[in-house]
Amino acid sequence: NNKRNFSEFEEFVKNTAKLDDKAFAEVIREVKAIWKQAADDVAKGSTKYGDINGLTSQQRKLDEIYKGGDDFYEKIEDLTAEIESINTKYSNGVQFEKGKLQSAINSASYYSSAANQGSAIFNSLVTGHIFENGVKRTASEFIKKFAKANNLTLKLDDLGLEKLTSELADFMRYEKRYTAEQLSKILFK
Repeated sequence: NNKRNFSEFEEFVKNTAKLDDKAFAEVIREVKAIWKQAADDVAKGSTKYGDINGLTSQQRKLDEIYKGGDDFYEKIEDLTAEIESINTKYSNGVQFEKGKLQSAINSASYYSSAANQGSAIFNSLVTGHIFENGVKRTASEFIKKFAKANNLTLKLDDLGLEKLTSELADFMRYEKRYTAEQLSKILFK
């Protein structure tokens, strides 16, 4: 992939710089030396060229917000804001009752495993009808981000999540309620 990117870069320089062959060769030689030095530095663990995993600092912060664990309760405000932000993509972000989302996150923090914490919030988002609209899509996006941040693998694809959120939202018709532990087994490998 790096070789392909470098070839594209060479082609770009050749087509846009209007250099003679000798000057072009010198530019490419210098760039290759810089590229090699950067690769060597990154291999040694340097981060002066940015995050070697390609994550922005904003993405790292989001991943940290979603990270389950013993300190989960400390992230209630940030996670609340993030879930509200997700909902504004699908609806107006209006909650039926202020504090209900924070309460759901706080309750989830009592579980010891990240999988159960995420499952509890997922369940509360759907069955608690915390938002005026877009609850199922909000819950689906939340659980995907949560799984990624906690290195959990979802068992369900988008269609499976859609079916599960519909079932949870209409629990009276399906006569099914799940604990966080049960949902965790349904959601994660």
